[in-house]
Amino acid sequence: MDSETKKSTLSGFDKWSQIFMLIGLLATPLLFWPAFGMSLEAIKKLFLAGTVVVALILWFVARLKTKNLTIPRTALWAIAAVLLVVMAVSGLVSGAAWSSFLGLGAETGTVYSMLVFFGLAFLATEYSLSKQKFAKLYVGLFSVFAVAFLFQLSRYLFGNYLPWSIFDQGATNLIGKWNDLGIFAGLVALSTTVMLEFFPLKQAKGLKIFLWSSLVAGLLTLALVNFFQLWGVLAVFSLVIFILGLTVLSHGKKKYLRISSVLFVVSVLFLLFGAPLNYDAQGKAHEGYLAKQSRVISEKLKIASLEVRPSWRGTVMVVSSTWKKDVFFGVGPNHFSNAWLAYKPSGVNDSQFWNIEPEFGVGLLPTFFVTTGLLGGLAILAFVLYLLYVGFKALLNPKIDPLDKSFLLLSFVGAAYGWTLLSMYVPQSPMLAIIFALTGLFIARLVDAGQVRLAVQPLAVNPRTKFISTISSIVVGVIFLLVAYGWVASVGAVTLIQRAGAAMAKNDPDKALTSIKKAIVLNPEDIYYRTAAQVNLNQMAALSAKKLTQEQAMAEYSKY
Repeated sequence: MDSETKKSTLSGFDKWSQIFMLIGLLATPLLFWPAFGMSLEAIKKLFLAGTVVVALILWFVARLKTKNLTIPRTALWAIAAVLLVVMAVSGLVSGAAWSSFLGLGAETGTVYSMLVFFGLAFLATEYSLSKQKFAKLYVGLFSVFAVAFLFQLSRYLFGNYLPWSIFDQGATNLIGKWNDLGIFAGLVALSTTVMLEFFPLKQAKGLKIFLWSSLVAGLLTLALVNFFQLWGVLAVFSLVIFILGLTVLSHGKKKYLRISSVLFVVSVLFLLFGAPLNYDAQGKAHEGYLAKQSRVISEKLKIASLEVRPSWRGTVMVVSSTWKKDVFFGVGPNHFSNAWLAYKPSGVNDSQFWNIEPEFGVGLLPTFFVTTGLLGGLAILAFVLYLLYVGFKALLNPKIDPLDKSFLLLSFVGAAYGWTLLSMYVPQSPMLAIIFALTGLFIARLVDAGQVRLAVQPLAVNPRTKFISTISSIVVGVIFLLVAYGWVASVGAVTLIQRAGAAMAKNDPDKALTSIKKAIVLNPEDIYYRTAAQVNLNQMAALSAKKLTQEQAMAEYSKY
């Protein structure tokens, strides 16, 4: 079954699954309403999880209805499955299984979150096998960046016109952290470079103008954010695009003045003259010229962004200390902060950041070596290395059609760029969702280019196949139901905790405790138990200040 056939035979459930997948991917970055007293990041994460879970359930129902399962036959999915199994085992043996599997519902490092992200990648593959849908999804991502850019620009020109104080800070944006916006801008710059250089756009003047505008907006954003490590990644990828343009994608024309060469020069200039402000041992300040200009503009726009996270040295120290006790499965998913408190460098305790409890190490990939040990770390490393291997192998294949190779390069650059950054940084859920979706788009292009075959498995052909498919369907269905329950439980628990906070503000501790106990039933996280204990202690302290008889005191204290 080729991609065009698959495109034309989408069932009703498949269409709705695709719609929910697109809503989750494209609407999550644009959410700006901090509802239920939760942070905007928590709202985005829960919204993304909800839409992806619904999309996965609809996809599963569609497979049961069509009695046909079609999955790209690539080792990437097998490695991802191994990683998820290792995470699950690590969570089970960690001693805090609930926290590892679900947490509060909005953490990135849980088993549940990784299921959601890899589920999104899988759906992106399933519903972008045709070039037309692939191109539309990329235009959708560019449009999301355009909205985020214009929103940020309007705030700097007119101030915060929204009723929420979170947008009073200059660095606050729709995508996530300040560096997240820079990462998205870098993705747009690289992607538009590939499209403008290698795609036949002579008859698409409107699209060409849109791409050039997106490229300029991306470069302006990159210069303002000035994420130093990001410039290094951009330099490497723009150089790769330039070299491929002179070799396998040259079409007999060796043109040296390309957009990719200009992007490479700009990146190198920022690497040479864009070093951020730092102080040497003598207290003397050092700052690159371009970094200083960027800082001056940021100060005029009242942009202040300070992100405290572990260094490579600190992360490696935590990894080595963790492996002395838990070498194979680590401390458990979502428990990096526990390992950091136990094994962080001694110098941190003498700094102003002594009480910081980071959820991740220097990057997402290194964090897995702590939370899931050697096995989990090797699994995610194998995933990234194999992705790079199949990408370069396909690009260097002379038998692939030039247009297919252009689409392949676009998807490969996006996926490889995202995973490279995950080795040195951990963005928030909107950018993570985009990176995982780009991974799925890359696999779809491998299928379209004939580098990966589609495995077609009828679910009911003979009694043996029917029995296996029935058992597998039950197992997968139970997993989907558990994931759905996890989402409902986490949202419900957070909502109940917000009600408890409102009750405490109205001096109604009994109502607050009732809400907290209900939250614990839905999601028995340590923080909820601590919250309940704190309310009880406050009440006991208030009682001790009252003049009560012994009998009255005993009766009141027995409530807590």
